[in-house]
Amino acid sequence: MPLNSIKSLQLSFYAGKNEEKCVLSIARPSYFCSNNNWENLSQDELKKIYSIGSEKRKKQYYCGRMVTKKALSFFTNGLIFRDVSVINEASGHPVIQNSYYATSITHTNEIVASLVFKIEFSFGIDIENIRKNAINALRSVITVGDHVPDDLNCLTVAWTLKEALSKALKFGFRLPREELELILIPQSANIFSCVYTKHPQFLGKARIYHDKSCAIAYPTNIDIWKF
Repeated sequence: MPLNSIKSLQLSFYAGKNEEKCVLSIARPSYFCSNNNWENLSQDELKKIYSIGSEKRKKQYYCGRMVTKKALSFFTNGLIFRDVSVINEASGHPVIQNSYYATSITHTNEIVASLVFKIEFSFGIDIENIRKNAINALRSVITVGDHVPDDLNCLTVAWTLKEALSKALKFGFRLPREELELILIPQSANIFSCVYTKHPQFLGKARIYHDKSCAIAYPTNIDIWKF
């Protein structure tokens, strides 16, 4: 994967009086070529990728590691990619080993994205395609405690905001649906925010870009810009 094919964006936010940043990096798994590019993987990552049977999953796994390391390089001068291991805990939560930084990773068939931030913060991101044939699945995660309009865009946005929260909590989408209840607040046709009724220590923001919903969950005690 050519590293210059990975696009990165720095997001600024305030934690108290201190200005901080996190970095979002995005790439397309289609840029994955073959294992002659795997010198950027650590030994632990190589063991994992060799155990994956599906070519599609290999592309997503490899791309997820590359975008995470590219985002991490904005914090660490002279980063050598193969010296960094991004492994998954039993819950599926990705961890940058032996690092002062953390990550949240998401993927669709077309793109993979990673948000990297200092370990003392907690963020979660998710990206989902907006698909008419997924509406029953989208409705399946809505509970009586949710306040979400029953239309395709809002349901997809709610799904991404819920999955982003599950990642910020480091449990993944295995959490009971009731743990992820939210009140969706449309701010325009493309921009949404939410409050999480069971986890008021987090807020959510989401945007619709073309045919995708992109969401971030973040702590209420920070003020994040331009998402």
